[in-house]
Amino acid sequence: MDLEHGKKPPAIAAAELCSLKDKLVGLRPVLLRAAAVLATAVAAVVMGLNRQSYTAVVAIVGTRPLTQTFTAKFSDTPAFVCFVIANGIASLYNLVVLLTRRCLVQGRAQHLVVHRMDMVISFFSINSNLPIK
Repeated sequence: MDLEHGKKPPAIAAAELCSLKDKLVGLRPVLLRAAAVLATAVAAVVMGLNRQSYTAVVAIVGTRPLTQTFTAKFSDTPAFVCFVIANGIASLYNLVVLLTRRCLVQGRAQHLVVHRMDMVISFFSINSNLPIK
């Protein structure tokens, strides 16, 4: 209504809008970490609990087929074992960062600590030599 009559909106509304925008921008890393925790935890759990079976006809004796059931688990393939371990570590790391986010030093130092921890965990996840079977 005020704009229709040629009046400018009050400056208080603009300040509140800026503070709300700053809060939302500050909330973005928390939401991204929470999404990362959820995604990596779900990937690790789904892969860890995954079991597939396939029943095949091996031979036919007379009129009766002989069948064999083949079952595969994630632990049968070393790449899947590494996948579950890596997702578990990533999930745990992101959860620890989320929980200790407020305990760390506030301000620019907090961001530097978190970024350095991210670089360290990325370095070890890329260059890891996990002993697999």
